[in-house]
Formats: sequence, C-alpha cells, structure tokens
Amino acid sequence: MEEKVDQKPANEIRVGYVGYLGFAGQISWAMILVHLPMLETVVGGKTFSFAVGIAMGIACNIVRLLVFIYGRKLSFSVRVVVGAIFSAVFTLGYFLIYACSGPWIPTLRPSVEEPGFWFGLGLALFGGAGNAQLLSTGYGIASLVSVNQPVANSLFFLGQGAAAAFCWPMKRLVYAATKNTELHLGIVMGITSVISLTLIPLYYKRLRGAIATAPTTETKSVSWSQSLRILRLTMLPNTILWLSFMCTNLVTPGQIMLWQLPSDSNETDLKLYLSLCVYVNLIADACAKCPCVWFANDTRRLSRVLNHKWTPFVLLALLIVRCGLLPLFYAPPNPEWARYLMLSFFGFIHGIIVSIALSMSSSRVSSADSDLAGYLSSFMIINGLLVGSGIGMIVSLVDSQ
Repeated sequence: MEEKVDQKPANEIRVGYVGYLGFAGQISWAMILVHLPMLETVVGGKTFSFAVGIAMGIACNIVRLLVFIYGRKLSFSVRVVVGAIFSAVFTLGYFLIYACSGPWIPTLRPSVEEPGFWFGLGLALFGGAGNAQLLSTGYGIASLVSVNQPVANSLFFLGQGAAAAFCWPMKRLVYAATKNTELHLGIVMGITSVISLTLIPLYYKRLRGAIATAPTTETKSVSWSQSLRILRLTMLPNTILWLSFMCTNLVTPGQIMLWQLPSDSNETDLKLYLSLCVYVNLIADACAKCPCVWFANDTRRLSRVLNHKWTPFVLLALLIVRCGLLPLFYAPPNPEWARYLMLSFFGFIHGIIVSIALSMSSSRVSSADSDLAGYLSSFMIINGLLVGSGIGMIVSLVDSQ
C-alpha cells in the first residue's frame, strides 16, 4: 500500500490532507471554546476563561519550543499519535468533570479554591501538550508541502478555521436532539475525540508515504547556529504572527465572557449568547482564510505578494486596525448588530494577517529548512496567545477592583 502512495504525485496526495490535518488538530480546542460558558460553572467561573488560556499557553510554549529545537529527533508519526491521544483525553476529561459536578458530589461546585478549577487547569496543560504536538507537526508538514504547493499553508489555516465553524452547528444540533446538557456535552466531546483520533490512521495511510519524499530528514539534528539563522530570516513575518495572536487573546475568549446581554437582544440565555459571540469571531477568521486559499493557488501571484516590499507594511496597518478595536471589547456597544459586526471584522482581519504571514515565513528559508520555519512560526503563535491571555487576565483583575 505504501508503495502505491509513494508513486502517486506527492503534492496531490499531501495537499489534499493538509487541510484536514489543521481541522482535526484544532477541533478539540475549538469545541472547548464554544462550550466555555457551560464549563465555567464547574471549573471556577469567569476566572477560568483567562486561566485556561494561560495554562494551555504554558504547555504549548514548552512543547512547541522543544519541537523546534529537538523535533527532528522524533518522527512525524510519533508526534501525530501522541498529540491525537492527548487531544482526545483533553476533550473527554472536561465532559467527565462536568458529569461529576452534580449535587451528589458537592466538592466540585464552582469555586476557584476547589478541585474543579485545578482539574480543569490540569486538563488544559495536558490538552495544550497534545494540541502543540499536533499543530506544530501540522505547521511543519504544511511548510514542507508549501515548497512546491504554496497553497498548503493557507489550506492548513483554513482547516483550523473549519474546525471552529463546525463546533457551533454541532453544539446546537446535538442539544436540540437531546435537550439534556450532560448527554449533549458527552456526545459532542465524544465526536470531537474521535475526530482527533482519526489523524492516526490518516497519517499512516495517506501522509506518511508522501512525507517520506519531502526535502528534509526528520532525524537530522539541528544546531543552534541553524536555529538562530532561521529565526533571523523569519523574524519579520513571525513578529507579525506573534502580535496578531497576542492581540486576539487579550480579549477572546476571556473578555467576551464578561459581557452582559445587550438591551435589544432577542436572546435570554446569557451562556448561549456568549458562545455565539465567540463563534462569530471564529467563523469570521475562517471566512477570511477562504480567499487566501484561492489566492495561494496561483504560485506566481502569491510569490509576488510575499516578496513585495509593501506587504509587511500592509500587514502592520491591519494590525493597527485590530488594536484600535480592542477598547470596544472592554466597553462593548449596546446594539447587538454592532457587537457582531465588531467581532466579525476583528476575526476577518486576523485570518488575512496570519495566512499571509505564515506563507511569508516559509518562503524565506530553503526547502530543507521549511519544516523548521513551520515549527518556529507555531511557537511564535502560541507564545503570542500566552502573553495575550496573561495581559488580558491582569487587565480584567485590575478593572474588577
């Protein structure tokens, strides 16, 4: 079977599954975000919305930095298997915490000092390690494929956006069918875990043979001088990535979780409303990546954009616009439509920035180092999320006093 895979056009094989790799790698975290208002009740309330981002960020920072430095000493297959299993346990774990939080187990009633909060943070650390393994590996594979197929980077990001788009309809569909919160959560987290685990057979049957032809050797060691050279070459696009993701986690999901219902809202369930707000931001981000995928299909056109001297300035201008929207998250407009418009615009700009910046990073190194560029970009992304979550939590605590 592997012989047949190797003999097919390598790019055709790989690009077809890079998007799904992004989808299944991101689905666990996206599903947790959409259900965060529900999970808050058993893991410490509003404080947990910021704390979970910090815990995930710490785990992801450590793992992704190690992947950048030592990742080639472990095969892609090992990282995919470990990441998929960790992600599946991550999502099922939150369902178990919720299921065990009924009145018959009063010790798990919501309080920052009680076990639910610490179990939740422990799961976030565990899930962060799995998420980091999957997505850093995915960034590396996408960057390898992008040497001959630049659309791979945009497809990978689009897959992550599709994971966010999948979560809200699944949440509403399952709840409408069950009318029971515990059963609903068990079903959606079970489906999410299965999706994460499908990456294992997918990799072995569809990706491993093609990756074997990639212009690098997974077990090749990486010197510090090589790491520093890649850091220097990709500094500008990675700084843009870092700033955009840091800006995102300053306000989402933590600050959104502090919103109240607008006076003109037709919704009466605050938790449902907040879940929808998080989803609107995620779906706008996904929509922005669709035209980026179409644009990246033309290799020459994409190359001109990535190498144009004005492209970094355009991305920085979009970043400034995003920063200008931040105050609105701390004092959200009252009209419901204005909030949705703000969330959509905030997410859409982010999708454009990160798609172009990641492709720019891969294009600045040799084909043999493209996977390392992907690992470094992966680290910069999650580091930006961690810093943004930390600053957002501090601002929220100061504001509450």
